[in-house]
Amino acid sequence: MKKRILPIVLLVLGSFALAGCSNSSDPFEKKSYTPDTLVSEITLDVRDRKIEVSLSDDEQVHIQYSENSKEYFDISVSGGILTMASARDKDWMDYIGGKSSVKGRKILLQIPDIFLDTLTLSTTNEDISLPALAVAGSIRMCSNGGNITFENLDVGNALYLTVKNGDISGTVIGSYDDFAIQSEVKKGKSNLPDNKDDGEKTLNVSSNNGEVNIKFETKNNNYSTKDKISVENEEKQETVEIVEVDWSEYFNGLNGTAVIYDAANRQYAIYNDELAAIRRSPCSTFKIISSLTALEHGILEPEDSTRIWNGEVFWNEDWNKDIDFSEAFHTSCVWYFRQLIDDIGKEMMQEELENLQYGNCDISDWEGRLNTNNNNRALTGFWVESSLMISPKEQTEVMERIFGEHSEYSEKTQTELKRVMLVSEPGRADISIYGKTGMGKANGIVVDAWYTGFMESTTGNIYFCVRLGTTEGMNVSSTLAREIAIKIVSNYYVK
Repeated sequence: MKKRILPIVLLVLGSFALAGCSNSSDPFEKKSYTPDTLVSEITLDVRDRKIEVSLSDDEQVHIQYSENSKEYFDISVSGGILTMASARDKDWMDYIGGKSSVKGRKILLQIPDIFLDTLTLSTTNEDISLPALAVAGSIRMCSNGGNITFENLDVGNALYLTVKNGDISGTVIGSYDDFAIQSEVKKGKSNLPDNKDDGEKTLNVSSNNGEVNIKFETKNNNYSTKDKISVENEEKQETVEIVEVDWSEYFNGLNGTAVIYDAANRQYAIYNDELAAIRRSPCSTFKIISSLTALEHGILEPEDSTRIWNGEVFWNEDWNKDIDFSEAFHTSCVWYFRQLIDDIGKEMMQEELENLQYGNCDISDWEGRLNTNNNNRALTGFWVESSLMISPKEQTEVMERIFGEHSEYSEKTQTELKRVMLVSEPGRADISIYGKTGMGKANGIVVDAWYTGFMESTTGNIYFCVRLGTTEGMNVSSTLAREIAIKIVSNYYVK
């Protein structure tokens, strides 16, 4: 048996050696191509080549590429359509050597941003990237084994995107409502709905084993599908009614504000409107957002969510043990959510805040070193008396983007959040109240006490927020903010 194996091994090794010699003896030659006629359509159908597109300076099409006698391209122009396709003249020995060199695996396509009607790009095992670009007709991109990234794409009628084992990310020009959407995603996350019929243009996305994140940009707004409701609000701003109310009886002299947003009736009811517009640290109300992000992106699985206590003794006895998501949320366990937010990471968290238009979206003080009340990094972060700020009015708007009629978050995520946010004793069968407290101190004094959430009823949702500030001679707490909010919301619904 050993005598038979040795010749086979030598044959294989010899094949690799020959393959290496073959590659080195036939190096890739850099070439360029510029058509001598006007081009309205471009189709690139290549293999194992990265495609990078940029805008040309002379309103002509230019292609830079590399080829040899084994791997080359057929390029032609007919009827204003430029076609570039991979061609190969290889025997089985040529494939043993693997891919061509890195330098030979890139195609640079320079195109004008005028005159072009259709652009079609397809490759394997490499990425496709596009700059800000406008076409009169459609753009199609397909990559099997690479990513598709693009800046502001302005299509006349359709955008088709297909990937396998890669991600799709970028921005399209136009509002969410401009596009009829078909999105099929397997083994990955997407911020697009599976199906949306209305729209003058077509957005068709297919992804197998990858992430999809597409944003929409209008003339004056940059927003993702999760922000659709905020754009609708802006378009209808003239119809939104803001009513100033006197809820001082609920506050009993406390320095504070309350906001109710009745989305169905397009009405805000606000007590102490000046305070309602001031941004403050969200404190533990931010656990709604960190939970939302982790649930939606598969970072948090409630049935397998227990984190191990490291033995450090914290001031809250409920935190001094191994703890799961539900209990961590209810006891507002800071060390648990500190770890969870670190697992989410800066990039994903920043993107989520921008999608939600969450206050100032500032996570620059990631570790929470600006916090003057605590220097234990297990208990500090950008959301606790630090860089991140949001106003009470903005809190209600964020709640609607998460739980409202046009929410782009999955039903599973919303259901799990509602489970941990549910108030157990509203005292009434016709309504359900969901919320989260938050409290922050500066130099040992409570400066922020929050309760924010929404009320669910048969007639629709009402979104609310109560915030209390420092009040001389009076105790301020998030428990008190919660009591005030529940009374206001329950009585508001009676009206």
